[in-house]
This record gives sequence, structure tokens and C-alpha cells, in this order.
Amino acid sequence: MQPTAMSIPVPRIFISATTGDLGTIRRAVAAGLHAIGALAIEQKNFPLSGAETTAHLDQIMDGCDAIIHIAGHRYGAEDTTSDLAKTAATYAHGRRSYTQHEHDYAKLHRKKLYIFLTADDFPYDPTAPEPPELSQLQQDHRAALATSGHYAHPIADLPDLLAQLTSLKEDIRLLSKKVHTRTGHLRRNALIAAAAAVLIGGGIWVVKKQTGKIENTVVSGEQRGSRIEQQLTELNARLATIAPRTE
Repeated sequence: MQPTAMSIPVPRIFISATTGDLGTIRRAVAAGLHAIGALAIEQKNFPLSGAETTAHLDQIMDGCDAIIHIAGHRYGAEDTTSDLAKTAATYAHGRRSYTQHEHDYAKLHRKKLYIFLTADDFPYDPTAPEPPELSQLQQDHRAALATSGHYAHPIADLPDLLAQLTSLKEDIRLLSKKVHTRTGHLRRNALIAAAAAVLIGGGIWVVKKQTGKIENTVVSGEQRGSRIEQQLTELNARLATIAPRTE
């Protein structure tokens, strides 16, 4: 779903999942989100490396309204330049893959977070096995998710996942309402700022125009005040037409 400038704003939801084993699932989730009125955001490629990739992901997620985190049994890519990776640190010491970091970022920044834990016999995409060290890091992550107190939806297969996505339709509707309200406030503030700039700029023009003409300046100032009052009245009328709905 690609909203136009004139369309109703929709919530942006980031899909967090490893590519090697869950690429097909991620595409299906994106289609499922489209069907219930959301815009799916994915990071398919990693053109950067190391800490730059982490910063890039943070920037993308910062512009999203919610995160869907799907945790399978694959650890995935990580910042191999970090000290934690170089020293083969454990999950408990803070070592994270990019996908695990996406989950942590969502919690840290209090993003709406939906966690899905795949079953052991989930139909994963075929991919090469990971070293035992990385597999253990993902098992530790899954254990942390299951005991974090943040509800994790268990999923058996793709139809089960899509069914659970459909059950989130009411949540998506509420997110849409929040996005619509926030967008209305932003438009209102932008219009106020633009009007203020015009009025201030016009006021400066009057002062410059009347430099050296004191009597005319007084008259122009009164006339300008009248025009400003008129413009403010018109501005309030325009603002009233774009004020966000609260029902």
C-alpha cells in the first residue's frame, strides 16, 4: 500500500525477521498487513556494514508505528566488527543479531510490539545451517522472549500466522486513528508556522517600506493590524476544517 499525499494516513509497521529462513513468511506478512490497512516496512538489503547498519535500522524503525518480530531458530547477520562479536560474547552479555536488535529497539523506545514465536517444525525456507555458537544465541533469545512478560504468539505454520494477523485488525484500526490524529496536529502546526512567517515577514516589509515616514508608518501600522486580525480570523477558520477528529 503506497499512500498518496491526499490519502488517509495508515500505520507503518516494521517486519523484523531473519531473511534466510523466514523470507517467504516476511513477504506473506507484508501482504497480510496490506489486507488489514497497514503499510509494511521491510529491510531486505544491508548496503552498509557494522554499526552503520544498526543506525540505519534504528532510523527506519523510528518512523514506524509498530514492530512485528518473528523469532525462528536462525540467529542471522550481526555486526561482526563489534567487540561483543569479536570476543564471542553470550546473549546475556548483550550480543545481538540485527534482527534481535530490532526487537530490543522496539522495547526500548516503547513501540507497539507484536512477537511471534515459530514452532520447531515450522516450514522454514531452506537455508544453510548456522554454527552452533550462533544457534545458541538464538535459542537464548527465544527463551528470553518466552519469559519476558510480553505476550508472544506461538505460530505453527503460515496459515496460522496469517490468521493471527487478521485478528490484529482492530489494533490496526486504533493505530490508524492515532496516526490520523497525529498527522492532523502536524498539519495544524505547520499551517500556524507558515502563517506566522507570512505575517512576520509582512510586518518587516511594512517597517522597511515606511522608514523615514513616521506619520505614514502609524497609519500603515493600524491598517496592518486590521489586516492581521482579518488573516488570523481566516486562519482559525481554515484550522477548524483540518482539526483531527476525536471520535
